[in-house]
Amino acid sequence: LAGRVMRKKVNLIAYAFIIYLSAAAFLFLAAIILNQPIWPYPIEEFVLFLLLAGVSTILGHTVYNWSLKYVTAPLVSASLLGEPILASVLAAIILVELPSPYIYLGGALILIGVLFVLYDEISYKRAPDIE
Repeated sequence: LAGRVMRKKVNLIAYAFIIYLSAAAFLFLAAIILNQPIWPYPIEEFVLFLLLAGVSTILGHTVYNWSLKYVTAPLVSASLLGEPILASVLAAIILVELPSPYIYLGGALILIGVLFVLYDEISYKRAPDIE
């Protein structure tokens, strides 16, 4: 909800920079407080970290932050629930890892819930103003 308010006033690049820098600073501080190693990691690990940052965060989550300016926060939050479903589909296609039947059931329930939120958003926007 705070992101929805901020996105109305701050452009996407500045907003994403503030959010991602804050998250990185928090995680860095947490690693220091919890005495977790920050260095050294093999170069392969750093490549994976950069890919996660570049693809998942910058491309993936920035789309959600962009959408906060145009759709409601509950709809954006509900749509986040689709991430594990898409990840499962990609794992099935790319890695040939088929999920258990319970995963299919859970995914279907999640998608139904997201559709309910979407339907509610559409119905709310079409409803006449009540005074």
